[in-house]
Amino acid sequence: MGAQDAVDAPRLTRETGTVYVDSRYPAAVRDSLTSMGHDVDWVDPELKSWGRPIAVVKDMDSGMLHGGVYSLLTGFESMAVGI
Repeated sequence: MGAQDAVDAPRLTRETGTVYVDSRYPAAVRDSLTSMGHDVDWVDPELKSWGRPIAVVKDMDSGMLHGGVYSLLTGFESMAVGI
């Protein structure tokens, strides 16, 4: 997976007792976690204040840097720029 795909991929987090699951996962993921007894909050990434990750990956063969920025929020412009 490249840097951009990784940054834009659905995610989940559990920092407290609640598991926050990105709504881009199939509903079966939410249902499975709930059936295991987890407290699950189904999160629309457009409405929830998720972190907005960035990534930089260095190709060790060429020395090139490849970047990715979280691009799924409407109303915000992001770009990865490098030399």
